[in-house]
Amino acid sequence: MMFLVASPFISRCYMGRKYIIITVLGFIVAGLVTALALHLITSRHRLSPKEEVVQLILQGNLTPNSAGQVALPPKYKVMSADGQAYVTRCPDGNVLVLFPNWRGKGSNFYGSVYTRNIIVPAAKEFVLFVPCPGPAAGAVNVPVVGQVDDHWYDLRSDLD
Repeated sequence: MMFLVASPFISRCYMGRKYIIITVLGFIVAGLVTALALHLITSRHRLSPKEEVVQLILQGNLTPNSAGQVALPPKYKVMSADGQAYVTRCPDGNVLVLFPNWRGKGSNFYGSVYTRNIIVPAAKEFVLFVPCPGPAAGAVNVPVVGQVDDHWYDLRSDLD
């Protein structure tokens, strides 16, 4: 008789543990899904390091010298082959910020450029103040290799 009385109790305890384990696992999964969703939502609004630099330049917190060069703070130096960004202010009010990714001899470089204004149709080249010494220095046309998005372009300069 004792066995019959204890048996439903044991069965209920066992089912209770299963229920608790399943409930806890459900909360864990729900928490992970919520954390992932929040990460995806906030990562869309998080600026990349290059975009942070662009914002600092546009807000006047980083100012270019007379040649348009901006010495990047130590935290951002790795974003440019020479630790600098180059700012070109256009007559139409557009601002271009160049980050050279590779520097060759003279005025040869690969890089990415930010344009404040959306350009439609997409730009085929930009007039930039090239960060180099010698005869190629100054405003030159730099061809676009590819468009990353509305504000970012990849460039390649083979002037030498």
